[in-house]
Amino acid sequence: MEEKLFSKENVALLNDFYTDLILVERHAQLTAETYLLSCQEFVKWAEEKKYPLKEFDVKKLFFFLVSRRESACSEFTVAKDISALRAFGFFLT
Repeated sequence: MEEKLFSKENVALLNDFYTDLILVERHAQLTAETYLLSCQEFVKWAEEKKYPLKEFDVKKLFFFLVSRRESACSEFTVAKDISALRAFGFFLT
């Protein structure tokens, strides 16, 4: 049996985020896909750590970005993740 990657709630949230990027924010499709991938990594990390998305603060976001950098992600990738998470944060509020 295949392991669930995301809760149903987070799958719906990520799908709504992607739709918002395309239809409301009017980002290019490639940008929206890139942001979605970054946010999927973030949500996966949050679920592994058992951190509810509604209870996130700057400290936990910092821990995520540090973990990305420690996993050999380039500075460019981390910068992209910051942009994606900024858009995700605006979407959530």
